[in-house]
Amino acid sequence: MATRRELVEAVGERYRAADRTSKGKVLDEFVAVTGLHRKHAMRILREKAPSRQTARPERRIYTEAVRTALILLWEASDRLCGKRLRPLIPILIEAMEGHGHLDLEPAIKAKLLQMSAATIDRALKTVRESSPRLRRRGVAGSELTRLVQQRTELVNMLRAFLYELGHVVPQGVNNLPRIAAIITESNSDLPEIARIECRDLLEQIEAMTVRIATSDRRIKDLAGQADMARRLQTMPGVGPMPALAVEAFAPPMESFKCGRDFTAWLGLVPKQHSSGGKTRHGRVSKAGQSDIRQLLIMGAMSRLNWMGRKSIPETPWLARMLARKPRMLVAIALANKMARMIWAMLTKQEDYRTPATAIAA
Repeated sequence: MATRRELVEAVGERYRAADRTSKGKVLDEFVAVTGLHRKHAMRILREKAPSRQTARPERRIYTEAVRTALILLWEASDRLCGKRLRPLIPILIEAMEGHGHLDLEPAIKAKLLQMSAATIDRALKTVRESSPRLRRRGVAGSELTRLVQQRTELVNMLRAFLYELGHVVPQGVNNLPRIAAIITESNSDLPEIARIECRDLLEQIEAMTVRIATSDRRIKDLAGQADMARRLQTMPGVGPMPALAVEAFAPPMESFKCGRDFTAWLGLVPKQHSSGGKTRHGRVSKAGQSDIRQLLIMGAMSRLNWMGRKSIPETPWLARMLARKPRMLVAIALANKMARMIWAMLTKQEDYRTPATAIAA
């Protein structure tokens, strides 16, 4: 016999059809050929071989309409994994239907609510695999942020160490030459063991600075390659990192009806404490995409410092706001305005135009 299965099937038929005396002879022959234990051989020959059935075609429970609606919910949730997205689906459906972003049939809604986390991940697998490059662009900005934070921790550690030894150094990376001068000074009162520790920290800070410069160049190269990032950088206050963050983390702008919906998705709108016809606005909700929101606020702050106000023409609206409001509040309002402009630029496929040029056009 060619295979063991065929041997077991042929001998098994003889064994089951034989009488008690013949079964012993068949069993002896089978044990002699296979070398199996007698008890195990009896158990194999007694069992009938399972009938071979053709595999049934896979039945698709969730249609393409369900998958399309799931992708919209996934984009609105900032592309969460299935385990985290599943409990948010009822909340997202209610919110998006209330704002007119989603209109689902009852059958599709029921299918979405009964999907498990594993099924959600399987349904979104092709979408995730089709856009890994955009996510990697966003990771580049996250890497730079992490490196800067680590360098700041090392600098503060070195400053605290010197402060314990009687040397006070102001904050900031620009004061590193001053720290190096204190450590390398021949007449310094620093103990030798302290000098060794400080030199080690300085070497780590220098290595981190080189990595930051390399990451910064990589981000600028990536931002120069993408059309969307290039268009966004025409706006004052939007550099390579905010542009890449919008490209990587923001859903398609067509999914928002207006610019205010995009700012609400970012969490740049005030909380509502209104009642009885009285409008009361609180602080910004901070309920949306934190990376883009933080980078836009930082870009707005760069337009409000002395260098930004010197190089970028100040609009009448910005001048009025700065005259009567705190600078941080003006920065958040300016970030809200920048987010609305980003929505308009990407939906209309236009570069940034100054207010005077836009009015003239």
